[in-house]
Amino acid sequence: MGYFKYNEKTSATLLSVPLILCFFDYPEELTGFARETVKGETTINRSVPNQYGTRYTDSPNVEFALIKEDQTEFTDDEQRKVNRWLTSPKLPKWIEFHNSDGTTTIYRGTFTDVRWKLVGGIIGVVCQFECDSPYAWKSYEEHFTASGDHTIYVDFDETEEYVYPVMTVKTETTTDIVIKNLTDNENTMKIHTYAKLPMTFDCKLCIPTDATTHGIISYKDLGWEDVGNIYWLRLLPGENVIQITGDADVKIAYKCPQKKAGGFLC
Repeated sequence: MGYFKYNEKTSATLLSVPLILCFFDYPEELTGFARETVKGETTINRSVPNQYGTRYTDSPNVEFALIKEDQTEFTDDEQRKVNRWLTSPKLPKWIEFHNSDGTTTIYRGTFTDVRWKLVGGIIGVVCQFECDSPYAWKSYEEHFTASGDHTIYVDFDETEEYVYPVMTVKTETTTDIVIKNLTDNENTMKIHTYAKLPMTFDCKLCIPTDATTHGIISYKDLGWEDVGNIYWLRLLPGENVIQITGDADVKIAYKCPQKKAGGFLC
């Protein structure tokens, strides 16, 4: 069945004996894609309401169980370690299911229920994971080390939205580089870099950081003067041509929704 990673630890290495994913009760159906339309009211003068789009009305609750590979009972210390691992985070975190076929399925959410199975002693733990989005995700990373045009194909199942990546840039000398998405109306990021100092740009949260102790980069340090007109790299569903001008090492990492039912469950 594989293993999963959550909160920087994996089910395979948390205890001295690996934990195995299993199910005490198999689900009969998988939910998560129900939607409702968001629209205005009709009036005597407006027989057709204004349409504002749609929104998902539910997210999947993933339930699975863990038992020890040698099928022995859990000790008190092992129970505490599992409970501490799964129930400490207060906010949603990524969970990565590494499937036995070599694929990885990613969700984001919170463990809302952890209960223990008793058969004489404690033989397993049943976990309820509440996702904060209606779909699974998949991680991608592109790495470019030369100037020129580079093609990224974004396998994105929300075809009317953008993907905002996390980009890391490093140069050997202090210089200016230009990163342009030719597919996105040739919108451009021009960055003033510093020798051997990695810079990271969270393009969704609009946060630049670097590898210094405080980790803060000012817009002025980046050479950005017109703060009201800053472009943060974004990717369109399908093919994107990214043009890099300047001698730089550029990594572009992003996650895309995968509208499939279950992932590791199927």
